[in-house]
Amino acid sequence: MNAPVRFWIVAIVSAMLLAAPVGQASADSAASTGPGRPAAHIGCSVNVKTLGVLWDGMQAWAAREKDTGDALADAMKQTVGSSDPSDLEVLQMQKDGAKEFLAGVAEYRTGQMKDDLEEIILLGSRLRGTLPANHRSFVKGRITKIRSLYREYWYDAFASSYSSGYSALIAANLDGWYAATADLPQRAINAETDFQQVYRGLSKIC
Repeated sequence: MNAPVRFWIVAIVSAMLLAAPVGQASADSAASTGPGRPAAHIGCSVNVKTLGVLWDGMQAWAAREKDTGDALADAMKQTVGSSDPSDLEVLQMQKDGAKEFLAGVAEYRTGQMKDDLEEIILLGSRLRGTLPANHRSFVKGRITKIRSLYREYWYDAFASSYSSGYSALIAANLDGWYAATADLPQRAINAETDFQQVYRGLSKIC
């Protein structure tokens, strides 16, 4: 998910929370008050939801790159190995496309992903600031884990796999693309499972 789209999603989430009726907000606050549980806080909810938006954005990016590379590899099946001049010309265009996609992954990794990793820390700091002191250690641990999962799955595994896959397509190595990305759909499922195990606790704390 690119930055402008993510900005608008976060803005919409914030607006919805801020627009909640006063009576409803009071009711929610009263309902969430209890032993060891803080009163609901709009700032807390916004920060938690933004963490979810960041993660959803990475899932969308991962799925989009897989679809793009698969489509390119399938198209290249029609030109790889052909000696027809027109096929060779198209194959070169396809290789050039793979180069652009490879550059896009590298740019996304060093740009948006690094920004996200920093934002996760910032959101954690803001979140702790909205909560009682006895909740802050819990939040810090969850934020550290979410950042670790982000780096493990998206920044390292997925970005590296797509880089290897697109490099293979540049060399017209279709098997290389499929080998580099074959396990990514299952990894995406594992990533979501791991994330939700950590995120659920945060989503209930506000």
